[in-house]
Amino acid sequence: MRFARILLVVALVAVALTTACGSPHSSGITGRLTRLDFYGHVVGLENGSVVVRPASGGNPVAEVQSAHNGRYSVTLPPGRYEVEIYADWTGEFPSATEQVTVREREVTRLGPVRGQGWMAEPRRGAQPALRRELRRWAKDVGLARETVQVGLYGAHAGTAATFFGPTELAQDDHVYVVLLRGKTTPESPATPETDALRQGGEIAYLVDPRTFAILQTRVLDQPASDEQVRALGGQGVGFLIY
Repeated sequence: MRFARILLVVALVAVALTTACGSPHSSGITGRLTRLDFYGHVVGLENGSVVVRPASGGNPVAEVQSAHNGRYSVTLPPGRYEVEIYADWTGEFPSATEQVTVREREVTRLGPVRGQGWMAEPRRGAQPALRRELRRWAKDVGLARETVQVGLYGAHAGTAATFFGPTELAQDDHVYVVLLRGKTTPESPATPETDALRQGGEIAYLVDPRTFAILQTRVLDQPASDEQVRALGGQGVGFLIY
């Protein structure tokens, strides 16, 4: 009798484990969503949405979100499906749509999808400490309130050299590149910086991302070109600081 009870307990545990882990012969799809981080590295995109519908149309039969490493899996019965992947920060339109055939006891691996995802650091602008520094720099060059625009880019020291020339930093050290522009006040002193800003130029700062100390400054007589910005290699955010 005692032996029969032990067998019953073992059987129940086995059933529970099978239910929790899923059948080793289950079918479905798997894949990974990626993004570029603030410094241009390819990393997993978290909380992207994967929506599965019948290939013939109709309501979704499954919807999951990607994990912190960007990976996702969906268990599905064999059949034909349309898979919509939402990996951009707006979530309004799918970043990719695929027609997939799921076969019995097979997991179909979909190719990686790179999204834009509003995930770049610093999220939605700048940390308060950096924002305070930006305001101070804007005041130092005589920019008027409510006109100050900032472009903030993550880069490596090697790629930032396209703006500032060689530095003592290692090529792969992380840095911020800050582009500052706006309208100067009538009281602004006559300096190379204010003269450039009055002509529609920008001030470029090479910044330590840990201490926010300015490492180098460059005065640009005109806004940085798209080619110069793309050469930085990382993600950028633009915003008003006040």
